[in-house]
Amino acid sequence: MAVPEPTPPATGIDSPHPGLRPDLPARRGGDSFFYGGQAVIEGVMMRGKRHYAVAVRLPNTKQIAVDKGELKAAIYVNPFWKLPMVRGLALIGEQLHLGMKALMWSANMNAGGHGVEIGKKEIRSSVAVAGLAAVWACAAAKKKDP
Repeated sequence: MAVPEPTPPATGIDSPHPGLRPDLPARRGGDSFFYGGQAVIEGVMMRGKRHYAVAVRLPNTKQIAVDKGELKAAIYVNPFWKLPMVRGLALIGEQLHLGMKALMWSANMNAGGHGVEIGKKEIRSSVAVAGLAAVWACAAAKKKDP
C-alpha cells in the first residue's frame, strides 16, 4: 500500500505558486538577485549577476546555438555606479545595449539560416526608422490631447 507524502503544516495563507513555501521565512538582504531575460528572434536572452547567455534555434538544422558573455563593464565594478539614480540610469543604458546586442545576434543567426546577411548599415537604418516612428507617434499623441 502506498503511503502519502507528508504535507507542510497549514499556515492559513493560500499561495498561488505551488513551489512557494509560506512556512519558510523570506530571504532579504544584499545577496538576493533577480535574474532577468528578454525574448529574441527564435530564442531567449538570460542575464545573471556576472554573465549573460543568448540561445536561439537555427532555422535549417533546428539545433540551438548559444552565445555566452561576461558582464564586466565599469558599471558593475566601479563604486561610483552604485549611487542611487546614477545606478538606475546606468543600468537602463546597459540593459538597452545588452538587449540590442542579443537581438542583433539572434537576427543574424536566423537570417544566416535563410541565406541572408544583415550588416551594420541595415541595423543602423532599422534603428533610425524605429526611432523616427517613435518620435512621430509621441508627437501625434501630444497633438491629439488638448
